[in-house]
Amino acid sequence: GVKDEARDVRIAGPMKLERRLVEAVRKQMTADAMEKCQETRDAYVKCSTGRTISVAFYCRSLFKEFNECLKLHTTDEEFARRKADAGLSSSV
Repeated sequence: GVKDEARDVRIAGPMKLERRLVEAVRKQMTADAMEKCQETRDAYVKCSTGRTISVAFYCRSLFKEFNECLKLHTTDEEFARRKADAGLSSSV
């Protein structure tokens, strides 16, 4: 169960460091994607500023554009490439 997995992670030790490194790679990939998608992000933020519930209706297309841009730059292949560049195994 979940408790057993959590205990195994605590006991494993070095694996914990590798998982942190993998998370660092993921966070950097996400940050890079946000930077590459700055234009669509800014358009969505501008549209949503001052809106509450109506954001879902008025800004839907801008949100989809932003989300598609993020998906383009955060693929599984890109993540695998970045992990390999960082010298991390593909099994983590």
